[in-house]
Amino acid sequence: EDYIAQLRLICDKLGRPSEKDLDFVTSERARRFMNSLPKKDPPSFTEMFSAHKDEKDALNLLKRMLEIHPRKRITVEEALQHPFLESLHSPDDEPTNGTAFSFEFENEELSREKVQALIWEEIREYHRDLPDTFPASTPRRRPSSSNGAATADAKADSKGEDHPIDDKESGAKSARKRTIPSDVAGAKK
Repeated sequence: EDYIAQLRLICDKLGRPSEKDLDFVTSERARRFMNSLPKKDPPSFTEMFSAHKDEKDALNLLKRMLEIHPRKRITVEEALQHPFLESLHSPDDEPTNGTAFSFEFENEELSREKVQALIWEEIREYHRDLPDTFPASTPRRRPSSSNGAATADAKADSKGEDHPIDDKESGAKSARKRTIPSDVAGAKK
Protein backbone atom coordinates (compact mmCIF):
# COMPACT_ATOMS: atom_id res chain seq x y z
CA GLU A 1 0.00 0.00 0.00
CA ASP A 2 2.98 2.32 -0.51
CA TYR A 3 1.24 4.19 -3.33
CA ILE A 4 -1.63 5.10 -1.00
CA ALA A 5 0.79 6.51 1.55
CA GLN A 6 2.52 8.39 -1.27
CA LEU A 7 -0.76 9.89 -2.54
CA ARG A 8 -1.74 10.93 0.99
CA LEU A 9 1.63 12.60 1.49
CA ILE A 10 1.39 14.43 -1.84
CA CYS A 11 -2.09 15.70 -1.00
CA ASP A 12 -1.01 16.70 2.53
CA LYS A 13 1.83 18.81 1.16
CA LEU A 14 0.37 20.10 -2.12
CA GLY A 15 -3.37 19.95 -1.48
CA ARG A 16 -5.90 17.58 -2.96
CA PRO A 17 -6.42 18.31 -6.65
CA SER A 18 -9.91 19.20 -7.83
CA GLU A 19 -11.91 16.71 -9.92
CA LYS A 20 -11.08 18.82 -12.99
CA ASP A 21 -7.35 18.62 -12.22
CA LEU A 22 -7.45 14.82 -12.12
CA ASP A 23 -8.18 14.48 -15.83
CA PHE A 24 -4.67 13.11 -16.42
CA VAL A 25 -5.15 10.20 -13.97
CA THR A 26 -5.94 7.10 -16.03
CA SER A 27 -6.79 4.80 -13.14
CA GLU A 28 -10.40 5.16 -12.04
CA ARG A 29 -9.45 3.61 -8.69
CA ALA A 30 -6.72 6.19 -8.10
CA ARG A 31 -9.07 9.02 -9.10
CA ARG A 32 -11.74 7.76 -6.65
CA PHE A 33 -9.15 7.50 -3.90
CA MET A 34 -7.87 11.03 -4.52
CA ASN A 35 -11.43 12.39 -4.45
CA SER A 36 -12.11 10.56 -1.17
CA LEU A 37 -9.34 12.46 0.62
CA PRO A 38 -10.41 15.48 2.67
CA LYS A 39 -10.24 18.82 0.91
CA LYS A 40 -7.93 21.10 2.88
CA ASP A 41 -5.57 23.93 2.17
CA PRO A 42 -1.97 22.79 1.98
CA PRO A 43 0.71 24.49 4.06
CA SER A 44 2.60 27.20 2.21
CA PHE A 45 6.10 26.45 1.03
CA THR A 46 7.41 29.17 3.34
CA GLU A 47 5.83 27.24 6.25
CA MET A 48 7.26 23.90 5.09
CA PHE A 49 10.70 25.38 4.41
CA SER A 50 10.82 28.12 7.04
CA ALA A 51 14.65 28.17 7.07
CA HIS A 52 14.45 29.29 3.42
CA LYS A 53 11.46 31.61 3.63
CA ASP A 54 13.45 34.51 2.16
CA GLU A 55 14.43 32.53 -0.93
CA LYS A 56 11.27 33.37 -2.85
CA ASP A 57 12.63 32.36 -6.27
CA ALA A 58 13.75 28.95 -5.00
CA LEU A 59 10.39 28.26 -3.37
CA ASN A 60 8.53 29.43 -6.45
CA LEU A 61 10.54 27.12 -8.71
CA LEU A 62 10.05 24.20 -6.32
CA LYS A 63 6.30 24.80 -6.18
CA ARG A 64 6.07 24.93 -9.98
CA MET A 65 8.16 21.74 -10.33
CA LEU A 66 5.94 19.88 -7.84
CA GLU A 67 2.67 20.80 -9.56
CA ILE A 68 0.69 17.54 -9.64
CA HIS A 69 -0.95 18.17 -13.03
CA PRO A 70 1.65 17.47 -15.73
CA ARG A 71 0.30 20.08 -18.17
CA LYS A 72 0.42 22.77 -15.46
CA ARG A 73 3.90 21.77 -14.26
CA ILE A 74 6.85 23.92 -15.34
CA THR A 75 8.70 22.59 -18.37
CA VAL A 76 12.46 22.06 -18.47
CA GLU A 77 12.87 25.05 -20.79
CA GLU A 78 10.79 27.26 -18.49
CA ALA A 79 12.70 26.04 -15.42
CA LEU A 80 16.04 26.88 -17.07
CA GLN A 81 14.77 30.42 -17.65
CA HIS A 82 13.40 30.78 -14.10
CA PRO A 83 15.00 33.59 -12.04
CA PHE A 84 16.33 31.09 -9.49
CA LEU A 85 18.49 29.45 -12.19
CA GLU A 86 19.50 32.74 -13.81
CA SER A 87 23.16 32.42 -12.83
CA LEU A 88 23.31 28.91 -14.35
CA HIS A 89 21.27 29.57 -17.47
CA SER A 90 23.23 29.63 -20.71
CA PRO A 91 21.09 29.19 -23.84
CA ASP A 92 24.21 28.54 -25.94
CA ASP A 93 25.18 25.58 -23.76
CA GLU A 94 21.78 23.90 -23.29
CA PRO A 95 21.19 21.47 -26.13
CA THR A 96 17.66 20.25 -26.77
CA ASN A 97 16.37 17.06 -28.31
CA GLY A 98 14.10 17.60 -31.30
CA THR A 99 12.08 14.44 -30.68
CA ALA A 100 9.86 13.45 -27.80
CA PHE A 101 10.87 10.47 -25.70
CA SER A 102 8.59 7.47 -26.09
CA PHE A 103 7.43 5.50 -23.05
CA GLU A 104 5.71 2.82 -25.18
CA PHE A 105 8.02 0.18 -23.73
CA GLU A 106 6.10 0.50 -20.47
CA ASN A 107 2.97 -0.86 -22.17
CA GLU A 108 4.62 -4.14 -23.15
CA GLU A 109 3.19 -7.24 -21.48
CA LEU A 110 6.10 -9.03 -19.84
CA SER A 111 5.92 -12.68 -18.92
CA ARG A 112 8.30 -14.14 -16.37
CA GLU A 113 10.31 -15.71 -19.17
CA LYS A 114 10.57 -12.40 -21.06
CA VAL A 115 11.80 -10.59 -17.92
CA GLN A 116 14.39 -13.33 -17.40
CA ALA A 117 15.54 -13.01 -21.01
CA LEU A 118 15.83 -9.21 -20.74
CA ILE A 119 17.82 -9.46 -17.51
CA TRP A 120 20.02 -12.09 -19.13
CA GLU A 121 20.69 -9.75 -22.08
CA GLU A 122 21.70 -7.00 -19.66
CA ILE A 123 24.02 -9.35 -17.74
CA ARG A 124 25.60 -10.45 -21.04
CA GLU A 125 26.51 -6.83 -21.79
CA TYR A 126 29.09 -7.17 -19.01
CA HIS A 127 29.81 -10.90 -19.22
CA ARG A 128 30.24 -11.83 -22.90
CA ASP A 129 31.47 -15.31 -21.95
CA LEU A 130 27.93 -16.38 -20.93
CA PRO A 131 25.66 -18.24 -23.40
CA ASP A 132 23.52 -16.10 -25.74
CA THR A 133 20.24 -17.38 -24.35
CA PHE A 134 18.99 -17.73 -20.80
CA PRO A 135 19.46 -21.30 -19.57
CA ALA A 136 16.19 -23.22 -19.13
CA SER A 137 14.91 -23.31 -15.59
CA THR A 138 14.54 -26.59 -13.80
CA PRO A 139 12.48 -27.17 -10.69
CA ARG A 140 14.37 -27.24 -7.43
CA ARG A 141 14.57 -30.68 -5.87
CA ARG A 142 13.76 -30.97 -2.22
CA PRO A 143 15.87 -33.28 -0.10
CA SER A 144 14.08 -36.57 0.33
CA SER A 145 12.47 -37.20 3.66
CA SER A 146 11.80 -40.42 5.50
CA ASN A 147 8.10 -40.40 4.53
CA GLY A 148 8.76 -39.89 0.80
CA ALA A 149 6.76 -36.65 0.58
CA ALA A 150 9.65 -34.73 -0.95
CA THR A 151 10.14 -37.45 -3.57
CA ALA A 152 6.46 -37.21 -4.50
CA ASP A 153 6.81 -33.42 -4.80
CA ALA A 154 9.87 -33.82 -7.02
CA LYS A 155 7.92 -36.21 -9.26
CA ALA A 156 5.05 -33.71 -9.40
CA ASP A 157 7.61 -31.05 -10.41
CA SER A 158 8.73 -33.06 -13.39
CA LYS A 159 5.14 -33.62 -14.55
CA GLY A 160 4.06 -30.00 -14.17
CA GLU A 161 1.55 -30.85 -11.47
CA ASP A 162 0.29 -28.79 -8.54
CA HIS A 163 1.81 -29.48 -5.15
CA PRO A 164 1.78 -27.78 -1.73
CA ILE A 165 4.45 -25.21 -0.92
CA ASP A 166 6.52 -25.91 2.19
CA ASP A 167 6.49 -23.29 4.93
CA LYS A 168 10.15 -23.42 5.94
CA GLU A 169 9.63 -21.75 9.34
CA SER A 170 6.90 -24.02 10.68
CA GLY A 171 7.60 -27.09 8.59
CA ALA A 172 3.91 -27.17 7.60
CA LYS A 173 2.58 -27.43 4.08
CA SER A 174 0.70 -24.41 2.78
CA ALA A 175 -2.69 -24.62 1.11
CA ARG A 176 -1.29 -22.46 -1.70
CA LYS A 177 -0.18 -24.39 -4.72
CA ARG A 178 2.31 -23.68 -7.42
CA THR A 179 2.40 -25.15 -10.86
CA ILE A 180 5.55 -25.75 -12.79
CA PRO A 181 4.82 -25.97 -16.51
CA SER A 182 5.76 -29.30 -18.05
CA ASP A 183 7.90 -27.67 -20.74
CA VAL A 184 9.98 -25.89 -18.09
CA ALA A 185 10.13 -28.85 -15.73
CA GLY A 186 11.11 -31.26 -18.49
CA ALA A 187 13.70 -28.98 -20.10
CA LYS A 188 16.68 -30.56 -18.31
CA LYS A 189 15.66 -34.15 -17.63
